[in-house]
Amino acid sequence: MKTYFNQPCNPWTLLSCVAVFSFIISCSTPFDSSAQSITLDTTDMGLSLFQTGRRISAAITPSHGNIKTIHWESSDPLVAAVDASGIVTPITEGRAIITAYVDDKNISADCMVSIVNLYSGGVANGHACYWIGTERTDLDGDEVSSIGVAGGQVFSCGFYYGNQLQNVCYWVDSTKHEFHSAHGGYPVAICVSEDSVYCGINIFGMSDHGPFGYIWDIIQNTPTLKGNYYDPYRFIVNGVFVSNGIIYCCGSRPTSWNNENTRYNYMPCVFIGGVLMDLDPSSVVGSICVADSTAYSGGSYDDGQGKVPCYYSGPNRIDLPRYYPYDAEVNSIKVYNGIVYSGGYFSDGKTKVPCYWTGTTMNILSSKLEGCVNSIDIVDGIVCTGGYTSGHPCFWIGKTRTDIDNVASGKITSISLQ
Repeated sequence: MKTYFNQPCNPWTLLSCVAVFSFIISCSTPFDSSAQSITLDTTDMGLSLFQTGRRISAAITPSHGNIKTIHWESSDPLVAAVDASGIVTPITEGRAIITAYVDDKNISADCMVSIVNLYSGGVANGHACYWIGTERTDLDGDEVSSIGVAGGQVFSCGFYYGNQLQNVCYWVDSTKHEFHSAHGGYPVAICVSEDSVYCGINIFGMSDHGPFGYIWDIIQNTPTLKGNYYDPYRFIVNGVFVSNGIIYCCGSRPTSWNNENTRYNYMPCVFIGGVLMDLDPSSVVGSICVADSTAYSGGSYDDGQGKVPCYYSGPNRIDLPRYYPYDAEVNSIKVYNGIVYSGGYFSDGKTKVPCYWTGTTMNILSSKLEGCVNSIDIVDGIVCTGGYTSGHPCFWIGKTRTDIDNVASGKITSISLQ
């Protein structure tokens, strides 16, 4: 047997190997140390004025190049500033392009950044109010039920007590307007659509009958959809949404007198224009939105042991998780990029816990403080929820809570990101 490892090296064989290796190197792609491209981890980002900043990560390709330094600049530093590390800081509402580039600027990448502000309505120390950010404006009334923003003006609806009645009203900025009714009523929602502002209200009729729902065009000062005692489309409004000129509302309609013959039994339903769509009779729906011509309504249903959170996609019910077997409920619903977001609460058996659901995944906002999410909104990927904890008004950006007012008591009932 031959042992080749001990054989002397042939110099001609060694020279041949060197030549072949040199040929292989000369035929391969030349090494290029310059940057070919910059890749960002996001090209579209949303920030609220209450976030301290967020970093955009950038990578140079090829990674083995000599150029390692990335420079940053903002198209409008008065809207969004960016530092040398790529951390974007919101300054004011608007849009700015953040650009990452290398020294000669031949290689760059852009990220569109949207800065939004938060408008919220509710009650503080027993008085109606709204906040822009954390700055409060008190209103002449007892509570704001819903808020919307159009043309730089703040529209809110709510109620005030007077003459032993709960009276319906709305405000344009801080100017109060009344819906006159001999028996009082309550408002539920404001929806801004193009050049119109719609308000869903319920007006009480005679004492032995339930309320009558109206969708009121505030700009035209006229009802666009209403029910009355003799109308088969008489209904109670819980939520309003307008899309492409079509009015969508969720709530309930009377079906029959109850066993005591004192008031109506009601069927939960959705109105699309004048078209009625009934839902599961055990359900209650209190919020509505529209995406791709599909109506989504959120609420709960009774499974015989308590309230189960759910939402409807058209007539189809989607159940959401809860801390079984205790009550839970959806109070507000939005759809963003095909994903349904719903805000509300669940009970842990002792108290309400504020939360929201992303699709069917529950996100707990505060497990140690009693509270509730009353409203949710999503703009440019920013998930914002508003409500209260321990009796104080607050909002969350993602899961970060901001207590917006140093008041003895209060809550946020409605939010709008702009």
